Amino acid sequence: MTRADHRDVLRYERVLSDPLRVAVALRLDKGAQRQAGGGMTVLCPWHSERSPSCSLTRRPDGTLLAHCFACGVNSDVFGLV
Repeated sequence: MTRADHRDVLRYERVLSDPLRVAVALRLDKGAQRQAGGGMTVLCPWHSERSPSCSLTRRPDGTLLAHCFACGVNSDVFGLV
């Protein structure tokens, strides 16, 4: 892996683990609310709702976790896509 490849990987890792960036990129930021600790509560992409019930948080290992408290779906960032 070249240095440029390594920089790209690090950049993608930062983007894919940032709840706000992911919410904006996937257009989940309408009505979104910030959580303590840097997470976001967004409208759930898996079911229709009027108030945000899906939490986007960064796990201790740096990956993004999506959890909907209404429908119970858990996913990583790729499941959101």
